Amino acid sequence: MRNELEVIIAELKRLRSDGDEAVFIGDDTLNGIEAAVFAETAREAEAADGEGEVTASSNQPLKKGNTISVPPEVHLPEGSTEEQWNWLKNEVVNSPVCKAHVKPGKHVVFGVGNLRADLFFC
Repeated sequence: MRNELEVIIAELKRLRSDGDEAVFIGDDTLNGIEAAVFAETAREAEAADGEGEVTASSNQPLKKGNTISVPPEVHLPEGSTEEQWNWLKNEVVNSPVCKAHVKPGKHVVFGVGNLRADLFFC
């Protein structure tokens, strides 16, 4: 899986260096990549069978007992882009999962950028 993702990254970098400012990625493609990543993670977890370390797609070992859960589906409410962003920020800041992973004295930090961007990483 890692090799395939590296190929995708290399192609995106090539397109950018060729002057392409935007690349359309269809929902089917994104869903396929997402499903492949989750399937790979699940296979790795099953192979480890709860013993030793499980290596995630990033090749960073997970500590024994940690699991990677499937993210919940998020359905944004109706409203302006800014209202939707504020709703999403509130969901993340108040999420029990996020709170459990934030170190004491630290907090979730939201970046800046175009709220109308076609691509969003989290």
